[in-house]
Amino acid sequence: MKFKKIITNNNTVKKYSESIKSFIIKIKNLINKSEKNKNLLKDIKNISLILFLSFLFLIIWVNRVKLYPENVLIWIKGKTCSFANFKKNFPCQIEGEKVASENFKIFDGKIMVLSDNSLNVMDTFGNIIRNEKHSFSNPCLKLGNVRSIIYDRGGKNFKIESLSENLYSGTCEKDIIACAISDNGIYAIVNRSISHLAEVKIYNKRYKEKYFYAFSEHYISDVSLNSSGNEASLCGIEAENGNINSAIYVLDFKSEKPKFQFKLENNTVTHIEYISENNIIAIGDKYISFINLKSKSIKNYSYENKILKFYDFNKNDGICCCFSSSVNEPGNDEIVMINSAGKELFKTKTSETLLGISHRGSKTAAITSDKIILFNFYGKSEGYVKTKNHENKIILLPYSQACVLGAGKVDKIKLSSLNKNTNLS
Repeated sequence: MKFKKIITNNNTVKKYSESIKSFIIKIKNLINKSEKNKNLLKDIKNISLILFLSFLFLIIWVNRVKLYPENVLIWIKGKTCSFANFKKNFPCQIEGEKVASENFKIFDGKIMVLSDNSLNVMDTFGNIIRNEKHSFSNPCLKLGNVRSIIYDRGGKNFKIESLSENLYSGTCEKDIIACAISDNGIYAIVNRSISHLAEVKIYNKRYKEKYFYAFSEHYISDVSLNSSGNEASLCGIEAENGNINSAIYVLDFKSEKPKFQFKLENNTVTHIEYISENNIIAIGDKYISFINLKSKSIKNYSYENKILKFYDFNKNDGICCCFSSSVNEPGNDEIVMINSAGKELFKTKTSETLLGISHRGSKTAAITSDKIILFNFYGKSEGYVKTKNHENKIILLPYSQACVLGAGKVDKIKLSSLNKNTNLS
């Protein structure tokens, strides 16, 4: 009996022992699982930190120009000049009667309108931030990222502006042909010349002359500066054997001679822009040239005997053009979107007479005398909205909105509820 009892006790001990072992294994598994969870949580935290730092780096990289020491205060003032006012005041009355297409632009999130007698700056709620009178006979506007330069083409006066204030006002000895301003405040002024066909002066951010070049072979029509402010590109024209040819000059401010010079035959180039540090776009009356400064290659986009009515250019998306077959022929305008590499993205024929065009991201908007037509990334019409106040200039805004300019008024229109009509394009 005692023997059986001992056996029974041994079996019980074994059972208890196995239970304890099982419990210990479970505890170990839980501990291992907990450690794994801790490691997983640690990994998630590390990944989140990396993503946050990457996002922060991206924000800093995109806005690196504005983070130059001399730009920070200007940028902050521009961002906060209408911070406290969210009242909607569209349509917004502006000073002046006439506004050229190139003088109606979005500048660092605000609307800038340079009219025949004043500079108007407003926020996207329609509140006037600034209204500055000027006496320019032929006012022109060129934008940088933080500063803009306005000048009197054919006159002698110019002004450097931020969103919130005038930074500098100057007077040249000779008539102004064209101006440009870089991201870091360096600016260029092309003047008529007594001894040459034209001359360009480059000024540092303290408004002192730092570089000079005179042109003896071409009449200069436009100038552009790269974002670093250490290089300028200029376009000029000359008559040769009955044809008008153009030349592109690229000037390095450390060299007395041009860094590059390109010839564009049978084309009158009137506008030039840097797409990037090594790429330039030159817009003429016969074709658009995309110039790669690294490879020294030129890609031309021909108008095919059509007339370039107007265009909308930005460095990220490229150039959106409106072509017409004749100056006097109404209707049948054509919209062409070309990317920054010179590749045609779409070509759309319309039955309309267009007055203005704007491209942003994947959308293109065209304005007529009574409506705004919206096109998608492939150039297909998505529909239209009616307009009331005879607006003739348009800028696309985020969130399916557009800013339009009419006779002395700026308005904002929603493009979300579109009328469908398959006959628009």
